[in-house]
Amino acid sequence: MKQLIVGLLVLSGMWSACSAPQKTAGGVFAPVSTDGEYGSSQHSPKADSLAMTRVFIDACRARSLGDDEGAVELFREVLQIDPLNDAALFELGKIYFEYGKLDDARELLRLAAEQDPANTYYLETYGSALLYLAQYREAIEIYQQLLHIRPDDMDAAFQLAFSFERAGSIEESLSFLRQMEQQFGPDESILMEEYRLFLRNGMLQEGIDVLLRLIENNPDEPVYVSMLADVYELADQSELAEATFDKLLEIDPDNADLQFKKASYQIRSGDREAYWNTLRKVFSNNRASIDKKVFFLVPYVDSVDKKNFTDKDSILEMARLMTIAHPTEAKAWAMQGDLLYYAGQKTTARESFLKSTDIRADVYDVWVKMFYIDAEEER
Repeated sequence: MKQLIVGLLVLSGMWSACSAPQKTAGGVFAPVSTDGEYGSSQHSPKADSLAMTRVFIDACRARSLGDDEGAVELFREVLQIDPLNDAALFELGKIYFEYGKLDDARELLRLAAEQDPANTYYLETYGSALLYLAQYREAIEIYQQLLHIRPDDMDAAFQLAFSFERAGSIEESLSFLRQMEQQFGPDESILMEEYRLFLRNGMLQEGIDVLLRLIENNPDEPVYVSMLADVYELADQSELAEATFDKLLEIDPDNADLQFKKASYQIRSGDREAYWNTLRKVFSNNRASIDKKVFFLVPYVDSVDKKNFTDKDSILEMARLMTIAHPTEAKAWAMQGDLLYYAGQKTTARESFLKSTDIRADVYDVWVKMFYIDAEEER
């Protein structure tokens, strides 16, 4: 059997030989001229219709059974009878697309959509193919055509906005998103798309304005407030950024991620006192995630023994606060033991390791560390 990709139709020559279709009395499309390879127009329209129907059904059966190669040959037979049969064009175009014959697939899907311009499934598939091929200007026309038929199709509307953007028409994309907002209301997905577009193009203040609207519309959704803090920081609006962090912590005071994020912002802005005060709050909070606290401290295990490390006392304080907040967590005592050991405080480190084993005795690594401490003391 012939290979699927080898020997397929050469579209550029084939379709140029086909003229516009006209309807026969039986409702079957037939070409006005048949100078191409698909057969003669002298066939009986009724006979052609019956033959074409049988072959098309066989092609669909082959396709459903996974015989794409056989389906291609059968759809080609349909097109020999009716070169502009939209269903055969469409099905063959989908197969071509799946097998990487992208240019041929695009031409087939285009012809199918031209034969039945009201078929929204044809338009959707053709539009998706154009987007995949990065032919955004052509995609714009198709999605505009689709929205003319289905004006309430939000998915198609988003695809049109995306096509405008990818075609380099940022203002058109934003303008269309505003039209969508008027039509569909202040939908979160529309506003988020506006926000993404503003940020991608460096329009920070416009992005901030959109986030403020999202926060107003969704007062119980802290993610937008967190995003606002990020944009304020990006826009170098430090006072607004810190105020936004405070607002977030009012909503979710036990959110360790948020508290660490605020501390990170404070240290970058040079406010070390505020940085350590924020960390004291999170490490003292027994409702904040202990795993987040341990993750924060891990990098300092290799730093506390360095002579030029000036934050040793503060890091050890954080570890102590963690054990107070989580006295029944073995990992809290083990982490404090690690930091104390590398800081040279081996006696207190052993005490901390021992408390860890009292809580959980199956952590081999902690026992090994106590063994090393004991061995060093015996020397």
